[in-house]
Amino acid sequence: MNSDGSYISKFTRKGIGYEFEGTWMIKDGFLIDTLTANNSTNTKHTLQVGSVEKFRIIHVDAEELIDQTGNGGTVSTIHFKKFTK
Repeated sequence: MNSDGSYISKFTRKGIGYEFEGTWMIKDGFLIDTLTANNSTNTKHTLQVGSVEKFRIIHVDAEELIDQTGNGGTVSTIHFKKFTK
């Protein structure tokens, strides 16, 4: 997550490579995530470019973000790792 409101997310789960790009902003205690690119591989079940998701922020600091989906659903923890180009 960059200070200009952009992000790149890359991870692998069960042999599926996910790679998302998007924009984010904080509003009223929620993280608003808009997907701008989806370069995921080996899956038919991916998010559509232009989709918007809303997450309630439980905790955030320089190393992690703990959030909950906007409908009171899953709680997840994201650990930040800095990449250089």
